[in-house]
Amino acid sequence: MPEKQTLEIRWHGRGGQGIVTAAKMPAEVIIKQNGHALASQEYGPERSGAPIKCYTTISNTEIKMYSQPEHPDIVIVVDSTLLKTEPILEGTNENAIIIVNSSHEPENIARAISGGKRKVWTVDATAIALQELGKNFPNTTLLGALIRATELVSLENILEKVAEGLGKKNAALLEGNLQAVRRGYNEARFYQGSEDAVPSTPAPPQKAWYEIEEAGTLPAGTAKKYSTGDWRITHPVLNEQCVHCMLCWLFCPDNAIVVKNEKVIGFDPEHCKGCGICAEVCPPKIRAIAMEEGGEPCEK
Repeated sequence: MPEKQTLEIRWHGRGGQGIVTAAKMPAEVIIKQNGHALASQEYGPERSGAPIKCYTTISNTEIKMYSQPEHPDIVIVVDSTLLKTEPILEGTNENAIIIVNSSHEPENIARAISGGKRKVWTVDATAIALQELGKNFPNTTLLGALIRATELVSLENILEKVAEGLGKKNAALLEGNLQAVRRGYNEARFYQGSEDAVPSTPAPPQKAWYEIEEAGTLPAGTAKKYSTGDWRITHPVLNEQCVHCMLCWLFCPDNAIVVKNEKVIGFDPEHCKGCGICAEVCPPKIRAIAMEEGGEPCEK
């Protein structure tokens, strides 16, 4: 691992993208090599597509702090839509490494996030996952990019761990995952920020629970008030078989089924989270709603 005694990694992703598994794997490799490591998770709503964070801490010495890292050395963004909604650079300094799942060149990403002198890597992990696995699981591709950017462990070590961890769960997808790791390693692109780059504006620190004023209240939130449509990693598609039974409208937890003149005409793109409940409750003989990969906007 790098010379620094303790290395902290923060992962930004969405439920269902496998980032919990990805965050654990480097830690398990380090532990197997008699090092010290810790992996932890921070959940919001426990549902597919919801933003979540994971953390990996690796050290040459015993880890005595079990809290979430506040000043990560590396930030990995598994879903690029989070660049607009999450404080990706929070707690990082100008020496941090930022790895993003994106088809864009790293220089463009660095400019978009005002990355300053930070090192930025990009890899089109979604495209690689769809090609190698047939599904949008970009986690193993980003593991390869992480090893390329940091030399944290050897590529062979992480491939061995992926084979050990995923081979038992789904042997049919094992070779695809191994190839995704290799491609993530080989296809990651690098950009070194410069002193001339626009420095980032630090995000305002979030209050911890013990910093909130006593007897304070938090404002209630509703799906109508907050746009949660960018949680989607799958999206519903309506076909002509619909008989407008309204079961999807009845069971949708976010009131995202659009109805006009007592007929289902589509889905609200601002609030549909892609949970798939509408497709589950659609009568089996009709199956007017199908879920497809990707978070493309639903059509009203």
